[in-house]
Amino acid sequence: MIEVKDTKGKVLLLILAACLSSIVTMMVFQYYYMTTIYEIRAIETEVYVQNTPGINVDSEALRFGIVPPGGRGRRNLSIENDGVANTVTIEAFGDIAEWLLVSENDFFLEPFESKEVEVTVEVPEDTPMRTYRSGTLRLTFRK
Repeated sequence: MIEVKDTKGKVLLLILAACLSSIVTMMVFQYYYMTTIYEIRAIETEVYVQNTPGINVDSEALRFGIVPPGGRGRRNLSIENDGVANTVTIEAFGDIAEWLLVSENDFFLEPFESKEVEVTVEVPEDTPMRTYRSGTLRLTFRK
């Protein structure tokens, strides 16, 4: 019986050590992830799905203008670094998120460096004709 208790104690100690190790690892990961974010920027995206092509030159957001179903629109996005070396990650959200393609993602910018990234919207063939305004590109800058 003593051997059974020792085995149970060893197993219990091993399970406790594994749980503590998992908790510490998660806390370190969360601390690292949260403290490395330098800045987050959100950019509105918009596309008018209609049968005739068109453009929009607004610089306040990524507005693709009029794009027909099955068509594409492209915009260049200039990303400038303000002096702290960063890794930039771009994520799309909203009703056109799945239509947005970014030419380059998860890239590094040196202090005061800038980069041009092409953002393409590819409207599916069966898309109803209307205005899609709830899209957002989120740029996350990490140290």
